[in-house]
Amino acid sequence: MGLSDMLDDLPKSCNVGTKKNSKGYKTSWTGYKLHIDSADGGTPISCVLTSASTHDSQVAIPLTKISHQRVPISMI
Repeated sequence: MGLSDMLDDLPKSCNVGTKKNSKGYKTSWTGYKLHIDSADGGTPISCVLTSASTHDSQVAIPLTKISHQRVPISMI
């Protein structure tokens, strides 16, 4: 699967995300989530905007591929 296919498969519409906090109570939010891949020192390299309910693991591989295209291996 190519990078563009992976990005097309991610949900992008505004929706509700929910999770349980450490005390067992549900916390919800409405909107979007910005996933950012950053270098040492916090410099952002790439980002992807998805629905609020998207799990970070769904975006990890596409973000890595984008960052790999932007930062040469010799700089790592």
